[in-house]
Amino acid sequence: MKLPSLNLKQQTMLMAVVASTLPVLAIGAVTHQAANRVLIQQNETAQRARAADLQRTVYLFMEEREHDIRIMANLSIFTRADLREQLSAQEKGEILDQLMAESEIYDSIAVFDIEGNVVAQTTGTALRNHLDRSYIQTALETEQVVLSQPIISTTAGTFSIYAANVIRDTETQQVIGFVRSRMAVEVFKKILESYNSADEDYYLISQNNEVFLDSNNIYFTQILSTGETFTHPNHEASFQIYELFPILESPGQSAQSTTLLASNTRTNHQEFLTYNPPLVNDSLPDVGWQTVVTKNQALVLEPQRELERIVLLGTGLTALLVGISAAYFANKIIQPVLSAADTAQALGQGKLAARAEVIGPPELRQLGSNINSMAQRIQQLLTERAEKTAHLKDLNQQLSRRTEQLEQEVGERKHTEAALRQSQAQLVQTEKMSSLGQLVAGIAHEINNPVNFIHGNLRHVKTYTEDLLNLIDFYQQESPEVTESLQAVVDSVDLTFVQEDLPKVVDSMQMGTSRIREIVKSLRIFSRLDEAACKAVNIHEGIDSAVMILQNRLKASRDRPEITVVRDYGSLPPVECYPGQLNQVFLNLLSNAIDALDERHQQDSQQALETAPGMIQIRTQSSQHGWVEIAVRDNGLGISAATQSKLFDPFFTTKAIGKGTGLGLSISYQIVTEKHRGHLRCSSMPGEWTQFTIAIPMRQTSTAVEANRLQS
Repeated sequence: MKLPSLNLKQQTMLMAVVASTLPVLAIGAVTHQAANRVLIQQNETAQRARAADLQRTVYLFMEEREHDIRIMANLSIFTRADLREQLSAQEKGEILDQLMAESEIYDSIAVFDIEGNVVAQTTGTALRNHLDRSYIQTALETEQVVLSQPIISTTAGTFSIYAANVIRDTETQQVIGFVRSRMAVEVFKKILESYNSADEDYYLISQNNEVFLDSNNIYFTQILSTGETFTHPNHEASFQIYELFPILESPGQSAQSTTLLASNTRTNHQEFLTYNPPLVNDSLPDVGWQTVVTKNQALVLEPQRELERIVLLGTGLTALLVGISAAYFANKIIQPVLSAADTAQALGQGKLAARAEVIGPPELRQLGSNINSMAQRIQQLLTERAEKTAHLKDLNQQLSRRTEQLEQEVGERKHTEAALRQSQAQLVQTEKMSSLGQLVAGIAHEINNPVNFIHGNLRHVKTYTEDLLNLIDFYQQESPEVTESLQAVVDSVDLTFVQEDLPKVVDSMQMGTSRIREIVKSLRIFSRLDEAACKAVNIHEGIDSAVMILQNRLKASRDRPEITVVRDYGSLPPVECYPGQLNQVFLNLLSNAIDALDERHQQDSQQALETAPGMIQIRTQSSQHGWVEIAVRDNGLGISAATQSKLFDPFFTTKAIGKGTGLGLSISYQIVTEKHRGHLRCSSMPGEWTQFTIAIPMRQTSTAVEANRLQS
């Protein structure tokens, strides 16, 4: 609700009332604050003493448990070899049952050998090997008594605290095992019965800042009633103290006792809270437990309510009498000024023709004259400002129009320059690939003829060679006796070796020429100079030709092992495409995959490379919707999401300067999406793999083909 504005008379009277009643109210406020301070200090002193006493009671109780576990570890039936052998496990268990019954504290006591196997235990569920317990491992490492934090017992299903100590052989003083005792956290409720109060609450907090017991049994009951099955014996409670009191978000960082006002998230009450950090004392166990004692603020301040009512009533009556007197005298003083104020108010509302009457004492006459001069000057200034504002508005409109024109021209120029730069780079790259294709095709053609001539004649050479060798064998059989001069010639040419090696030489020559013919065929398929138009081709031949051209980069080198290429070809019909351009896409993707594996080899260790050697997987498949997919995956270092979003931008590259132009993927993307009306996507798992997937329709529409022809 908006309060109405006050006139001069009302403001003056209000100021007089405030000035006269403020000291009275200040005295009342100081009295009230002093009473609050005394009550709060008294409560803080009593609450700190109670919190310290509660914490010491808990630590003394745990000191007794530490003493108990030392006594258990020194029992002669476990430390003396002769008694260990004389008594059976059952008899030892009965002795432990007697100790547990006398203490009325523990619900389980067990003795284990050094391997963690049970030697003796109290009556109850049979225990399994305990060597994996963290508190047991700490006891064996330090050979000292260890008191665990409150944890869930998988055997008893209760919230429990464990104590452990090593057992030494009396004669050898060697550690031969360990003893562990278990007591339910519920035991503390009996020990702390005297601290139960309707006015105060207490909370016991573990070393991990988790509440494991409180005076109202709220959080203790919640933990035991969850009904969860814990598979690990060291599973601890998950209720943090700061969930109840957010002001204690990091309680363990405080090294001193603290008392402050905190909000309880469960009751939504303000409470006075006393926090005690873990007690540090050489004579007491270092369990790291903290205590919190709270008391409702309303209960603490209840004795002050009566005094507060008396102070407020007296202060209010006094302030009322003083305010009435001040208002009366202020009205008398302000009355002569109201006439001048009315004129000033009219001027403020825009009535510039209004003028004040110059009457009254000299001071008021001077005030009226000044008001009239001010009205005249304001009227003059407003006229001048209106003229300048109109002129400035015209200039701003002209500047705005010119700015829009310049921004539009700059934007068009940048767009044109970027398009020109991209077109130039793509034209250079296309011309380069075209020249390379012509060169490859020419070399393949020049090599093909002599290789075919040699390959065709090798069949006759092999036949003639076999005939000559057969003739020599027949001659040796028919004429075993030779002259000495002929035998010397046979020995000098090593005829036996020639007969064995010559067929092998001819076979190796045939293999070599076959290999050269395959390479020439791959080069001819890759160049596709005779297939520049859109036609149906075997996609697998184009992929194989690209792999063949890059075979030299795939072989093992001194710096890295061989890169394996795994082909997983599906059953594909002939696909309508631009073979030469699509082969260029295959070559770019395979070349990038090899670069990625080379980069991974430089960073990974030799062991990692042996475990996961470099591999390129090529997979093809067709869909029911008339599309074909070609996926090229490598197990390199992967590509981050930020880099993936820019992969197909012209001139973008992640390679070192001089090793990449940033046009390969950009041109490949244009070939797939614009020429073939398909998709080129990249997916990657950084540190594991990268996959490029090409998806194109098996049949190119006549409209798309004609559009590509006109565009070319």
